[in-house]
Amino acid sequence: MSRSVFGMSALQHALIQGCKSLVRSRPSNRSNDMASPLQKASGTLLHRQLFVVLKQQIVRGEIRDQERLPTQEELCAQYDVSRITVRRALADLQAEGLIRNEQGVGAFVTAPRMAPNKAPSLSFVAGLRRVVEETDVRVLGVELSRCPHYIANALSIGDEDEALHVVRIRLRNDVPVMLLDAWLPKRFESVVTVRALSKQPLFNLIAGSGKDVGRVIQEVNAEIAGPTTASALKIELNSPVLRIDRLMHDRKQLPVEYLTVRSSPLHSRLVMEISGNDVNTLSAGYLVHDL
Repeated sequence: MSRSVFGMSALQHALIQGCKSLVRSRPSNRSNDMASPLQKASGTLLHRQLFVVLKQQIVRGEIRDQERLPTQEELCAQYDVSRITVRRALADLQAEGLIRNEQGVGAFVTAPRMAPNKAPSLSFVAGLRRVVEETDVRVLGVELSRCPHYIANALSIGDEDEALHVVRIRLRNDVPVMLLDAWLPKRFESVVTVRALSKQPLFNLIAGSGKDVGRVIQEVNAEIAGPTTASALKIELNSPVLRIDRLMHDRKQLPVEYLTVRSSPLHSRLVMEISGNDVNTLSAGYLVHDL
């Protein structure tokens, strides 16, 4: 039976092997040792997997502006794919303006220099506020419904009891960056409405200024995008997704929200800062092996 840091049977559909196609090692002209084969059994076409791998390396600056990509022959050997797969991946990169092809010379990166990433906030509440400031929200639905068993357990409600289900998308520059799926105890029904969410973020409606926030438990996993997630985030079906499950309590240590955040690693990353005193505590994270 799979176990999680929430102490329940949950999140068993995470850690999907398809996410391994997103390797972070830069293709090298000198060695194939660091290459990871693409997932040929995956539902995502091979050329799209290779496109995602190379795009990540370009966007992150691992292959810099004006640098030459490995040759088609090198990419074929490195990723164990056919020439047509490589050509289609390179064509997609060129269509997005990430590379240019020079006949007889090779493919060169044409991506502009990325702006430095902003320093992450050092507090949980400040981080949430930054997200609100930098993104726009679109509310997809607010309704009372029975929640999955593991969420009911986390929120300390009965399996037959209804909870408030709130689904939103957050966009940055009109690009969906987060699909947020939240469950709240029914007592928040009169406070959390579509109209209220258009004026204030959900966190403010639940916890006000943040002074009422107690313990927060967070679990990070990976999964592949199903039809709903792929459509909401405008990404390929079966592509890798970063999944964060967060259980928030109030100052009385009563659970007030179970939130699942899904983001594409093409647009988002998780940043943490841990004090020296917390290195050997659960605050630094705990790797759970579901074997």
